[in-house]
Amino acid sequence: MRRAALVSSAVLISIPLELDAINRNDEAVPGREPLASTQASFIQIDRVNVNLVTWKQAEFGDATVLRLLETSGRSENVTVRFPGHRVLSAVRCSAVEDELGPFSVENQTVRFEVQPNEIVTLKVRLAIRGN
Repeated sequence: MRRAALVSSAVLISIPLELDAINRNDEAVPGREPLASTQASFIQIDRVNVNLVTWKQAEFGDATVLRLLETSGRSENVTVRFPGHRVLSAVRCSAVEDELGPFSVENQTVRFEVQPNEIVTLKVRLAIRGN
């Protein structure tokens, strides 16, 4: 098994996506079971050697921040899709979310180049499809 595929497999089996509800007091209430990855996809990355390692709310504003890690030691052109959402904007950021420059955006898709073993921090503003 190639190194990139091995890393991706390890990530997928070690961290299942969990479904939690938020109550009136902003407390997380555990869901009944992990959300099966076959039910739906929030994000699609077209390279097996580029792994999503963080997805969180931006420190400021209404964007979300993604950190992606290239694991095979080679440059790649990467396409990230957000099914069910329209990408309003996408920018490369520093680790502390300072904006460094825009990424190519088309409807549900963001495209960029990643360098060997690079961590790419991406700040994205999304709209629910139809908005």
